[in-house]
Amino acid sequence: MARRYDQFYRVKPRDNLGDPEYWNRRFEDIDRRVSSNEDGLDSIGGLTAYVEGLALNRLDLVLAPALDKITLVSEQGFLLAHSSSTVTLDVNTTQTFAIPDAAERELFAASPYVTITRQANMADYAFAQTVSYNKASGQLILRPIQIFGNAGPFNDWVIYVGTAISQTVSQMLSDTKSARDDAKSYRDSAVSNATQTASDKAAVTSMRTDALAARDAAAASAAAAALWDPSSYIAKQSAGTYTQTITFSMSPVVPTPAAGDNSTKVASTAFVAAAINSLINGAPGVLDTLKELSDALGGDANYSATITASLGNRVRFDAAQTLTGPQLTQVQANIGLTRVAAASEIWGNTTDNVVTVGKAWTATNFVNLGNVTGAVVINGNNGTRFYATLIGNVTISFTNFKNGQPADLILLQDATGGRTVSWSGVYFPDALVPQVTTSAGYIAVIFSGIFTPYGWMTGAGWKIY
Repeated sequence: MARRYDQFYRVKPRDNLGDPEYWNRRFEDIDRRVSSNEDGLDSIGGLTAYVEGLALNRLDLVLAPALDKITLVSEQGFLLAHSSSTVTLDVNTTQTFAIPDAAERELFAASPYVTITRQANMADYAFAQTVSYNKASGQLILRPIQIFGNAGPFNDWVIYVGTAISQTVSQMLSDTKSARDDAKSYRDSAVSNATQTASDKAAVTSMRTDALAARDAAAASAAAAALWDPSSYIAKQSAGTYTQTITFSMSPVVPTPAAGDNSTKVASTAFVAAAINSLINGAPGVLDTLKELSDALGGDANYSATITASLGNRVRFDAAQTLTGPQLTQVQANIGLTRVAAASEIWGNTTDNVVTVGKAWTATNFVNLGNVTGAVVINGNNGTRFYATLIGNVTISFTNFKNGQPADLILLQDATGGRTVSWSGVYFPDALVPQVTTSAGYIAVIFSGIFTPYGWMTGAGWKIY
């Protein structure tokens, strides 16, 4: 008997092993082939048992995992997945959802578009585009397209595999947004057109008013022409000369604009004259034109700034002013006065300003030279009267004194006393050098002298006890 295993008994991947008819046909063929040989019935029975065992084993190997997966699908569902990730939906960013359940990770197959909702509230949902899905880790990255309800944050998310409906809804949302933008654009254009239409309507109304006025003027002129009487020509004979007096009026009625009217109406002579008179407003004849005003202002376009700057350079009598030294000098020269001299200017004879009583007394005050020792130079530019305390032996000399300038000097012994005083460039009458009191705390000597035109100081001193 020919073998029929390859063409009839071999199990192929596409065979439906769970179909009883599949096995019945094969067992029937086996039965026909072996029933003719009763002698080998026992061996055939064994073969049948073997084939049945092989078939059942094949069923366990092939169908058991498939049946387990079918059971899992029926229990878990393969079109949705749950995520407890805390996420706030945002159309501007991508969000990551973790699918913790291994069975859901295995069964879930993300489509290009998915629907996201919550277990607690189905009113909070969104349509999203799938960015990536890692079945092994369960990490699902989505980009929300449209969000409805509360965007979160929540952690009870349910993600449904999208269908063509989701894609259609996404496209419809995009189309709706585009239509909304177009409608907004049309609305803005309509508002602009309405504004322009209102402006055009106002212009047409104005032109209609002018046309009606012109029509009325033309009608009035026509009426006047119809009433004209040629007999109004009066002929008079005088010395053989014919004189004709004509009384005739054909002046059109023209609407005269009111004062301040800025329209395009025809202006009468009286209207123009009134506008000019209003502009002149009684100005004198020498200043009633812009040319005359320009000449009067010296053609200075910045006349106000020029006048303000000039006024700023004037001496004020109604408020205090801060003037520089050169400005004060110029003011004094302009009004014939000199500034009050300071004490230093009196001593040094440096300026020729006014000397008041107060400044004069200030200039005669004693100048304190403090504690002195060694060479002591008395400077005439610093005053005419000086006093000092001797803390050592000193030599006195004078400098910067003017011809006839007096000099007074008082020297006091310190708490130690015994200090000596010598003089340089000073001449005493009869060469009588003043004696010095050496007692501690006493006045050592008082000197009074005059600077001579010969360039040296002459004077005398007194010893005080």
